Amino acid sequence: MDGKNLLAGILAVTASAWTSPAQAQEEKPNVLMILSHCLGFSDLGCYGGEIETPNLDQMAADGIRLTNFHNQCSRTPSMVHLISGLDPHRFGAVEGRKKGYLKTIDKTKNEFAHHNLPALFSQHGYNTLISGHTYGWSPGLTGFKEPVGVLKDTMALEWKGGKPPEGRKPTKDDVVYKTEQSSLLLAEKIKEQKEPFFAMFLSRFSMYGLFAKEDDIASFHRRYQRPVSTLAMERYQRLVKKGLVHADWPWVNPIGKEEEGVVGSKNARLFTDADLVKDPDWKVPYGSAGVREPRDFAELMAVYAAQTRVLDRSVGHLLKTLEDKGIRRNTIVIFAVLQGADAHSGSKGVTWAKLNAVPFQGRRRTTYSGGVTTPTILSWPAKTTPEAKGSINRTVSSHGDWMPTLLQAAKIPYAAKDAEGRSVPGPDGRSLLPAFRGEHVPTTLSNPLFLEILSRKAVITDDWKWIKSERGAGKLYNLKTDRLETRDVAADNPDVAAKMHAAFNAWGDEVGAHADLYSNDKNKEKLKRYR
Repeated sequence: MDGKNLLAGILAVTASAWTSPAQAQEEKPNVLMILSHCLGFSDLGCYGGEIETPNLDQMAADGIRLTNFHNQCSRTPSMVHLISGLDPHRFGAVEGRKKGYLKTIDKTKNEFAHHNLPALFSQHGYNTLISGHTYGWSPGLTGFKEPVGVLKDTMALEWKGGKPPEGRKPTKDDVVYKTEQSSLLLAEKIKEQKEPFFAMFLSRFSMYGLFAKEDDIASFHRRYQRPVSTLAMERYQRLVKKGLVHADWPWVNPIGKEEEGVVGSKNARLFTDADLVKDPDWKVPYGSAGVREPRDFAELMAVYAAQTRVLDRSVGHLLKTLEDKGIRRNTIVIFAVLQGADAHSGSKGVTWAKLNAVPFQGRRRTTYSGGVTTPTILSWPAKTTPEAKGSINRTVSSHGDWMPTLLQAAKIPYAAKDAEGRSVPGPDGRSLLPAFRGEHVPTTLSNPLFLEILSRKAVITDDWKWIKSERGAGKLYNLKTDRLETRDVAADNPDVAAKMHAAFNAWGDEVGAHADLYSNDKNKEKLKRYR
């Protein structure tokens, strides 16, 4: 899918009413959204991981951790969901579809071309900033006034100052992390702000490459020379101790004996600061990892851990800037993830992805919780009650909730019509502001969360989760007693399964999740299987 063309087509500026500048200046918070590309549920220290993430841990201690937040199975649908406030199926923004399987981009790009979160903020007195990896689409087309430190390639390392030093031989001290440099550039821009701002920082670590500095890799290498099943068990135990997982929920260790020490990706290649010093002109091909094979199985995860620590350090630069500027208290900071644990070709492989996803099963591009449930932290000191500070909130939530949450927080109205007078559908999500008061937002079959990718579908409420693949029978999990999805109870609860299946089909008709399958006789049998 061409993310650049998609977002350029569907994310145009929305026009709506202004509030008074004085009221906006007095009441409106700043917003900083920090988005990671790939992370598993238990990778961060505050979510039970063995990787030290002190800045995110402190953010969690002062804010709220969500344990039931869902991405849209992959990064492009998640970004469309976040930016537009509408389910990505409305735009045909679902990865892996063959041409004609869903409504095409050309057919849909003008249908909802008025949903744009940063543009709405821009129209209501906010400056809008973006930094980091934008996946190839133009920030200017999505309402961002000031792109700074925008990255366009997949390589995580670069020369300090953008090029090798002149007049001397380069050393590893001349090499820096691109993600961290982008965060520093955004931090400098935040220091200059004199008006409320909406800022977004995107990290692309851990997807298309195993890049890190050798010293950072070495600091984790020994840690991952232990059995992966043991590491998984230790993560699970920390999750239980922290209260993120209930001890009475059944759990199955996902790592089998046959997986220990097996490099899951045959294409895994590393690239370090030493490699760049050796070949200063080397450029990474898109989708490629690096130049050398890992020394051993442990080094794959050591690189991932090093990248995660740099991500945390980047978060620290931004949070410190807010503190130093004296605006941390009235800045909403959101940390979220665009897609879950990943075993992408050229990356660390399936076994380590299973560790990332503990305590869940599944990974990216599935609708099991290991792929769609990711760490999410909310922080707004000015509005966080003592009861909510440091709390765990189990509200079923998704990237579609950011639109109503942030508009409500900033007192920005959701336009009833677009600039051309067309009716605008309400956002598909709901406000999560009650979380700052320690409240749970209920999710029932009247307002469930729907997910779908590659004919893998899910319907989620507080109590139940229904899953079905294209060819398989539907499965049902009782989330009250089996949040970790270990026992299918569809046969014991046929009425519940049938209602959730029917709800999915009705939703699919509404948003176009299988629209083009109706178009000709050739697809009738496939449609029966899909539904």
